[in-house]
Amino acid sequence: MQFPDERNADASPLRRVQLIELRLLKMVDWICRTHGLRYWLDGGTLLGAIRHGGFIPWDDDVDIGMPRRDYLRFLEVAPVLLPDDAFVETGAAGSGRHYNIPCRVRDRHSRIMDTQSEDNAGQGIFIDIIPFDHFHEGGLMALTERMAKLAYRELLKIHQPTRSAGRIHRFSSRLLSTPIPGVTPELPIRLFSRFCKAAFVGRTHNSGGCLGYGFDVRWTRIFREMDILPLRMASFEGVEFMVPANAHAVLELFYGSDYMQPPPPSERGARHFGTVVIDTRLGERPEMVGWEAAGQL
Repeated sequence: MQFPDERNADASPLRRVQLIELRLLKMVDWICRTHGLRYWLDGGTLLGAIRHGGFIPWDDDVDIGMPRRDYLRFLEVAPVLLPDDAFVETGAAGSGRHYNIPCRVRDRHSRIMDTQSEDNAGQGIFIDIIPFDHFHEGGLMALTERMAKLAYRELLKIHQPTRSAGRIHRFSSRLLSTPIPGVTPELPIRLFSRFCKAAFVGRTHNSGGCLGYGFDVRWTRIFREMDILPLRMASFEGVEFMVPANAHAVLELFYGSDYMQPPPPSERGARHFGTVVIDTRLGERPEMVGWEAAGQL
């Protein structure tokens, strides 16, 4: 399967990033269709498909959701099916990347030089692959699952604070970085991550009711399973991709009932990357491009 690289089809730095991400998305879509794996456009990518028929004009990232079983199978087959200029990143032990979003598909011919997330500095432009787990709809188990998700997020804020992290999280992070014989800074989040996987992930396939961001993912939103599955198709940049069954309900949970109304111009801006280096000749000459990263969807 061929995936033409169209990063040079537009002079806009932001549009070039979007074209690289679109190509990565086409690769993931082809792998999933080939192996019968389910995925769907998520977050701002889903909003772009429904509201704009493609990228939100000022957005600079792509998010994909997958049920846990499909996600694990994707990790098995994708590394051998992707072309040489793309790769699956799941985070090496100790890197910290796999505690935030456990999987990304990256482009080899670009570098992120200024970013809101320090773990992306110096890495290629990417799309996020996010595993989803089953959650109970109510009762004690539902409360336990949600408390575990919140605890994981707070530990992650300490272990891997973003530039916008509060003083408490940064202070706690510095404390964990204080050398202690036999203890690494990542020990708390690593142990809690293992606990969550052992306690929840292995048996969640039959817990029913809801699908939510996995127990190894920073985000905490949980959706009704009937709003996600079965998947349907929607156009994104002129290509048909999978989206949730009830995209309206999903987007309302994300952005509120007025999600079809774009924000004022003052609140529009690329949020994730500040400056990137894009190799426009695919290995011959890198070209520095950049734009201001500010605002929100």
